[in-house]
Amino acid sequence: NASSAISSLKRAKVLDKAISGAYKRRIDRILADQYATQANSAMLAGKHARAGSLARKALGISSSQSVARAVMEEVRKKADGWLSSAQSQLSSNPEKAKTLLTQVLAVFPKRDPRYIRAYGMLKRIDVEDDD
Repeated sequence: NASSAISSLKRAKVLDKAISGAYKRRIDRILADQYATQANSAMLAGKHARAGSLARKALGISSSQSVARAVMEEVRKKADGWLSSAQSQLSSNPEKAKTLLTQVLAVFPKRDPRYIRAYGMLKRIDVEDDD
């Protein structure tokens, strides 16, 4: 099971750091590979937001992880579409827009302009819901 492998690798990383850190690179590579494998599986299953989140974790550990890069490229294209779709549905279908914007937030890092834009639109919807 991939998620138990990730849990075990995280524990191994903590233990290795406490002992000597001699296996950090090897553990990080395997951990990034596991995240990338899960990201690819999520992408194939049509769970694009989850795929993006997992690919981002893999790339955070190893920026050269090729599978994660490929998944992230595909997910970013999808997320750009979600952002455009959410923009056009802000007033006509705010619930659908919220769902799309939440998916965008799962894909991009907080400092990305698309994340910032999606976050702002989401806050606007929430403010209008409160009125």
